[in-house]
Amino acid sequence: SGGHWDCSLRVTQLGKGKLVGRICRHIDVVTCLALDLCGIYLISGSRDTSCIVWQVLQQGGFSSGLSPRPVQILCGHDQEVTCVAISTELDMAVSGSKDGTV
Repeated sequence: SGGHWDCSLRVTQLGKGKLVGRICRHIDVVTCLALDLCGIYLISGSRDTSCIVWQVLQQGGFSSGLSPRPVQILCGHDQEVTCVAISTELDMAVSGSKDGTV
């Protein structure tokens, strides 16, 4: 989840409501998240104008958190990122921003 005032990205085990991971790499609030269809990558967008691609860790066929190191940090917007999408099939990540750019 995003939107936390400590700028963290958090992973919660839904069945138990248990926090299994917390990563702080953005320097402002995370505004949007998207998971690829294969469940391999997660992309986060932030008020800091950046997007970060994360690898989803697997354990026993289930997601168990995020890799602590980003796969990629993407920059280029002048205002906060409002939407993100990622596709492993197309090998592409896209983002939109309040500045009107995609």
